[in-house]
Amino acid sequence: MSLAPFDVGDRHLRDAAPLARGEEQHLHEERVAVRDEPIQRPRRDGVGFLLILLKLITIFSPLRIFLPISAASFLVGAGYALWTIVTQSHVTNSSVLLILFSVVVLLVGLISEQISSLRFEGRS
Repeated sequence: MSLAPFDVGDRHLRDAAPLARGEEQHLHEERVAVRDEPIQRPRRDGVGFLLILLKLITIFSPLRIFLPISAASFLVGAGYALWTIVTQSHVTNSSVLLILFSVVVLLVGLISEQISSLRFEGRS
């Protein structure tokens, strides 16, 4: 036997029964001022999206990421080395580090390309 004044099977209708009878619910006894500000996280969401995109690219074709980074750092390092040789007649440490960084990035890209080809080789 139901305790509700009318027989209903849904819980939300039984909870609305005191309101239908005119009884007052004491759920909100104290009023508090709340400032409504929308949550804005475009930077965090954008960075998360770019990281997901980067993961997908490195899974399927890693050289699309590693080769341009390697080429750009090599060109910047070689250009800076040539400029310092012409203007100051010596090579700076930063240009050598940029060239070495480009070699390391290229090698990591080649290794990850081999790993991804091995991963997909077994599926075909």
